[in-house]
Amino acid sequence: MVTNETHHCIFCDQRKAIYYCEDCNLSFCEDCGYTEKRTIYECAQCKSPNVECRQRNSVNGELYICKDCGSLDIEAKPSIQRSCPGCRSSSIVPISKKRLVLIRNLKDVVNGFKLGYQELKVFLRDFRSIRQRTLALRAVGYLHDPVIENTLLQVNETIKAVSKEILDRATQEIDLFRIQMEKFYNFSKWTAADFPEIELIIKQIHEDVLNYQAYIQKIFAHPKSELNLVQSKLNVIRYYKSIYDEFIQYLNLFPGELPVCAFKDIKFAKSTIQGLRKGKGILFLTDQRLIFIKKSGIIRKKTQRIFNFSFNHILDVTLNGRIFKKLLFILDQGNLIFSAQKRMMDAILDYLNISVNFGKYRINDGKILNTLDQLQLSTKHLEKQIDKRIVQLVAGAPEALNLESISPISFTTEVGNNIPVVNTNRMIIKFQTEKFSIEQTIQNLEDKFKTGGIGAETYIRNFRNLQSELYIIDKKIFELEKNNYEDLQL
Repeated sequence: MVTNETHHCIFCDQRKAIYYCEDCNLSFCEDCGYTEKRTIYECAQCKSPNVECRQRNSVNGELYICKDCGSLDIEAKPSIQRSCPGCRSSSIVPISKKRLVLIRNLKDVVNGFKLGYQELKVFLRDFRSIRQRTLALRAVGYLHDPVIENTLLQVNETIKAVSKEILDRATQEIDLFRIQMEKFYNFSKWTAADFPEIELIIKQIHEDVLNYQAYIQKIFAHPKSELNLVQSKLNVIRYYKSIYDEFIQYLNLFPGELPVCAFKDIKFAKSTIQGLRKGKGILFLTDQRLIFIKKSGIIRKKTQRIFNFSFNHILDVTLNGRIFKKLLFILDQGNLIFSAQKRMMDAILDYLNISVNFGKYRINDGKILNTLDQLQLSTKHLEKQIDKRIVQLVAGAPEALNLESISPISFTTEVGNNIPVVNTNRMIIKFQTEKFSIEQTIQNLEDKFKTGGIGAETYIRNFRNLQSELYIIDKKIFELEKNNYEDLQL
């Protein structure tokens, strides 16, 4: 506990300390500090202090110019430069200002825990968008790849677990910081003697917040990759839909006929069937037919359907040629030969198999679409819980630590429902002994710190580790006593 003496100047020990040295951490009064009167120059236009003297002679005098805006309208202002009486450093700040800066820094650092629900909020926004795109495509007959819905439902379950992990980790970290900040809850009573320790605590919190944020990014990696996979599949389907939409009036799809895919810039090179005009166009595959649309003309463009054949008429499809590959469709009425890039012809073969067997590749379960549509996606609960703990930590008087309100840390309890109560009591005594030992170690650590036996950084590091161990032991004792009570009620 800091005494009232630390509010006084450490040099005269009579007047109230007003200033704080950032370099040697000493505090002093107005009279004990060194002062030096100086003249500073400031641009009258942009108020920048970035001013330099371009001319200095007896004829024209001194010429000052602003290096930021180039203005010659420079104002000279008197200034008092203060320095520390201990180390002569000019890194001097009023104690009241330093206190406000530390309070702001503490709040800014602790607000880093909001990243958990902020990341979740962004993820759910993307999830909702992809879900709506999926449902919109399904509504107009694009029923490809039922894995999409299954993946989205699995991602939803993963996100439930991720949300709990975020809350558990944030709760654990914030409650440990609450213990560290116990004697500094009242911001108005922070003195200059407290500042070094408070700065170290804030530094430790900042490092742990960075670790927490890295952890958040890690647990979101898998669901994000799954969502990206779904997005890439939807992009392919939407691409095919855009082609179908462009030529829908020429396709004349049958009632119940479903679109599958479309390939642009396919050359219809040759046919043994009379009356079919060769040329470049778009090859469409539905779940029933093969359709070819040809576009011709430079000025007056003409679009017409060249042929459409039911899959029932296709006997075989092969790639022929050693160097220049051709795609050969063998029909019961004759042959169709197409040429295109090798990878496109391979894709046509793959999609032809999908189209012919579309019943196996399409989504058939209407219930899964309804389930997907009814998903409730919100971060409100997570936001409320994390914000509540942040407010408790930085409000100046956090609530007492309540083990019942804390999400458990991941550890395996040594208690089971079938273990006799007597064994449970022994374990409680064991953990209570360990707790007492840690509390004594913490007390010894504080004594060494107060007497100067160890530095502030060593104190903060060991104090945090011991408090973490104490937290876990308290949780174990709580679980054991709870199980013990339940066993006695049976």
